[in-house]
Amino acid sequence: MRTHSILTWNTGLRDSDSGPTSDRVARILKVLSSLVANEGVDLLCLQEVGCRSIEAVTNTLRRGGFSTETFPDSGLVTAYRARAGWCQVGVAWSGDRWGSVVLSRSSLDVEVFNLHLPSLLHRQSEDQADEARIRAEEVARRRFQHPTRVEEILAGDFNLEPFARVMRDKSGFRGTRCNHQVQRLRGEFPRRVLFNPTWALLGRLEGSLGTYYRSPRPWYVFDQVLVSAGLAGSCGPAEVITKTGGLQLASARVGKPDSAAGSDHFPLQVRFKA
Repeated sequence: MRTHSILTWNTGLRDSDSGPTSDRVARILKVLSSLVANEGVDLLCLQEVGCRSIEAVTNTLRRGGFSTETFPDSGLVTAYRARAGWCQVGVAWSGDRWGSVVLSRSSLDVEVFNLHLPSLLHRQSEDQADEARIRAEEVARRRFQHPTRVEEILAGDFNLEPFARVMRDKSGFRGTRCNHQVQRLRGEFPRRVLFNPTWALLGRLEGSLGTYYRSPRPWYVFDQVLVSAGLAGSCGPAEVITKTGGLQLASARVGKPDSAAGSDHFPLQVRFKA
């Protein structure tokens, strides 16, 4: 077994009326190149990659040794490094605000779900929770498509905190901070219990206190990675990346994501063994 890494990042390259400026695209591509070169990334989930930027993003990833699967209707890009032994099995699947690929390495099959759920900036909290439950139900139904059980990784911008009810309860994503509970309930299907290592970011006294900053609260852990039981036992803590290579992604004054240097979200990385 070797250590692998999955990284999720909301790039902020969504299409607007005018689209992202060429300078902004160039900044994001520079950060992306540094992430894949310096952070030991094997699997990658990107959100908010607009149609005008998707070709530049995928070209950057391919130059870095990654194969890519794109979901342009949802602004998602999923990538994997073949040099690390990963290969895609079958075709990609997608729904509203998510896309998935099944990847294989040796005797291990893993379905990687890339998600971007709606923000409270655009929805009422009740509507946001209802839509999150719909997406969780779609993920659960997807599990019936496998002739054999596969492991899972759910990664992306959930626009919800790890402790939000829909992230934890049986009608939602069933994420928990307790690895023992994941192992004890690993036989439950199709509503799997998933380990959520991003819980560990809550209550920290140093480093970044979240992946997204918005006054007046101000820190949020919206970007998350959840893994199934077969990966949970070897899963390390979630790491917020505030600096990559020589690039500083945090503002000097508050330490929040510096959109002038990159995105308004920090990348989040989780390591596991496979």
